[in-house]
Amino acid sequence: MTAPTDYTGPYSLHTRNVTSVLVRGGYQFTPNCRAELELGQRAGKINHSIASGAYTDSEARGSQDVDTAMVNVIYDIAPSAKLHPFIGMGAGAVRIKTNYNGTVTPVDESNVTQSYVIHTTMTVTGTKALAGLTWSESKGLNTSVPYRY
Repeated sequence: MTAPTDYTGPYSLHTRNVTSVLVRGGYQFTPNCRAELELGQRAGKINHSIASGAYTDSEARGSQDVDTAMVNVIYDIAPSAKLHPFIGMGAGAVRIKTNYNGTVTPVDESNVTQSYVIHTTMTVTGTKALAGLTWSESKGLNTSVPYRY
């Protein structure tokens, strides 16, 4: 059996967040409508990658960090209540930085391995939908628990 001399994909990286930090600030235009700027940073580790069915990936290590700058528009439902739900949407820029080293070995154990490295940074546009609950602390300060998709 002839073993391939290089691996060209497909592969999939599996990540997990290590830390996430979000900072948000905004302005309430009407009792129901507000806009905010949200800056986020998520540090992640790459657990492993999945190569196509004929290969296994060993000695994998790496990181994938995501930085975001989003503008969100939020509609508050029943804003006169101390605790009230909200829905919204956002759009902005997402920067993804990936650093990864791995080794691919054919499943047939033909002793042919291929090491590969991914070092890339890309910036793309991002959108999201969000919903959650807001607790009105005072006239100018709210605490919210959002869900983002």
